[in-house]
Amino acid sequence: MPRIVKTHLPRAIGTFTSDSSQGPTVLLVGGMHGNEPAGIVAIQRVLEQLPARAESFRGRVTGLIGNCRATAQGVRYVSSDLNRLFLPESIRIIRNKPVLPPESAGAETCEIHEFTDAVGTVLAERPPGRLYVLDLHTSSAPSVPFLIARQTANNRRLAEALGFPAVTGFEGHLKGVFGMTFDSAFELSARNCACLVVESGQHDSSEALTYAIAAIWLTLAAAGCVPAEDAAVERSRLLVSRLPGDLPRRLRLTDRYAIKPEAGFAMRPGFRNFDPVREGQILADNRYGAITSPRDGLILMPLYQAQGEDGFFIVQEE
Repeated sequence: MPRIVKTHLPRAIGTFTSDSSQGPTVLLVGGMHGNEPAGIVAIQRVLEQLPARAESFRGRVTGLIGNCRATAQGVRYVSSDLNRLFLPESIRIIRNKPVLPPESAGAETCEIHEFTDAVGTVLAERPPGRLYVLDLHTSSAPSVPFLIARQTANNRRLAEALGFPAVTGFEGHLKGVFGMTFDSAFELSARNCACLVVESGQHDSSEALTYAIAAIWLTLAAAGCVPAEDAAVERSRLLVSRLPGDLPRRLRLTDRYAIKPEAGFAMRPGFRNFDPVREGQILADNRYGAITSPRDGLILMPLYQAQGEDGFFIVQEE
């Protein structure tokens, strides 16, 4: 089970680059939520294996930790959810303020300063070529791996190359999520980059780490950084091919249940990602009574942890 236990963490996980001044750039982000260490460990594992592929490698790969302070503490966030701050206006306001110590500014205000600086350096140093971004996450409920993406041509192509079920429509319900607003937050053209959120499994499961590693290798192959016939890529492709065949590969978000902190939200036990639910079925409770599904569909990311603003989502096949 992946664990990160340190009192202080450097933001940069590592970079690997080819000798050529040309090629794609792949930015890998783990730990945007500090209680989701699998992405960080997956990035470390892949970066460790890239030097052996130096002759066939093209481009540049960089791994970053999203929320270092929360990751060091093993919590989703310290004072506010970093993964709701990636809106152009939010970044502009925060970055125009004087940099204060965390006890004055708040941990995530410091994190957004430091993280956007790190991403800015990646963008400034990248060679000419396409940009690919993976934002690696896990969930509190048991789950098969899946992707979250905005509907763009580049995102669709990358999602198809990875082969995981892909869910669209989150941008209509959640604002400031790094993996969905990356291009606008950093003032990039969506035509030149692809950005996916990878939800690889339950937080501490070995499967989550395995699928996160597979997602990275498949992205490197899709980007052209490593050959499609690379052994790690072929193993990853085989792993994904064994996912349940009855799960739709393209889904769309229809509903989000937002939590009010004072309401005392609690999911009913036993739900897994993509479990079918019926309209009117009781899914959770709060101090005001039972909370039911608004429609038939599949439940996604039911909340089984203390922190979080989203009780559950409902998705349907496209």
